[in-house]
Amino acid sequence: MNTWYSATAGIVEAANIAMAEIAAGHADGKEDKIRAVWEPVANALNNSIPEEFERDWPELYDIAEKVGPDFVGVTSDTRHVVTWGADNGTYREFVIANT
Repeated sequence: MNTWYSATAGIVEAANIAMAEIAAGHADGKEDKIRAVWEPVANALNNSIPEEFERDWPELYDIAEKVGPDFVGVTSDTRHVVTWGADNGTYREFVIANT
């Protein structure tokens, strides 16, 4: 069974909050729980990129190119580039770039 997620800015922000709460807890299996949060959101962000990214959204494509491997995708509602933030030792939060 597949679960589909929206790639809205609100979902991205909620994922960051959820990952921080999981990381702050003392439960076993933090890595698996954090992955269960970030992975579907990252996939949804990636799926929000048009097939002809460079042609359709050149301004966002330029940002994505500058970010390089930290590029995750694009929000579906606000059309902002999302990148991985710094590694804090437990997880990397999503960063919504201002365009």
